[in-house]
Amino acid sequence: PETFAAIERNGLHVTSEFKLPELVHSNNRVYSNYHYHTTTGRPSNAYRGFNFAAMNKEDGTRDAFCSRHERGALVEMDFDAYHVRLIARLIGYNLPTGSVHEYFGRFYFDTITLSEEQYDQAKQITFRLLYGGIDSEFLSIPFFKQVNDFIYELWRQWKANGFIKTPILHRTISSDTIKNMTANKLFNYYLQSVETEVSVQKLQQVQQILTDTKTCMILYTYDSILFDVPLTEAQEILPRIKTIFESGNFPVKVKVGDIYSKMNIISL
Repeated sequence: PETFAAIERNGLHVTSEFKLPELVHSNNRVYSNYHYHTTTGRPSNAYRGFNFAAMNKEDGTRDAFCSRHERGALVEMDFDAYHVRLIARLIGYNLPTGSVHEYFGRFYFDTITLSEEQYDQAKQITFRLLYGGIDSEFLSIPFFKQVNDFIYELWRQWKANGFIKTPILHRTISSDTIKNMTANKLFNYYLQSVETEVSVQKLQQVQQILTDTKTCMILYTYDSILFDVPLTEAQEILPRIKTIFESGNFPVKVKVGDIYSKMNIISL
């Protein structure tokens, strides 16, 4: 609660283009509202008809969000293949530090170098297997064999006990509140809980180093975190934030822009 309340208090600065002017306060900010009492603890984030967790990238909605600082910018940090790396952590599998999708693509296509089309297909295959069920032909790949074993161990615990507990906060996901559970649905719920619990630990560390700075965290959307950063602090604070997020082999991409709809990748 404290972590998300701190983000809520910062608000998001908007221009006159914001589509729901009745939500804009006198300081030209709108305020999100995280709901974390969900089945998995993965927060939703909607307030009075505006869904902050699912802003459309194509309809101009993001054009209205900009920095509150006279000389500042929005900075977004995106985790690379976050769920895949979280799963690897759960099952004790050592993934490479480079591209996860290239790594799996070499198994799928039996090649060292992937074409752009093969890379895109590799992403689709990986997410289909993890969220939709692992086809038997892919169990020869050690990672997916271990994931499959993990899924059915969770399922065994669920059937035996009627609940499972999340790995960090030990919250209960119970058959008393969830009906028609399946092995894959259980795995997806568990994964969302792991995502949230790992992320919150990282967010807490970042919030600590932002104390007494003008840089603020303004939006959390699962594998992406948005900051409002004055240019005078960027060079010193952004590498520190990136280091916290990347600890434990969770690489991030960093984007910067004057408005939320136009962000460009930078290196730190």
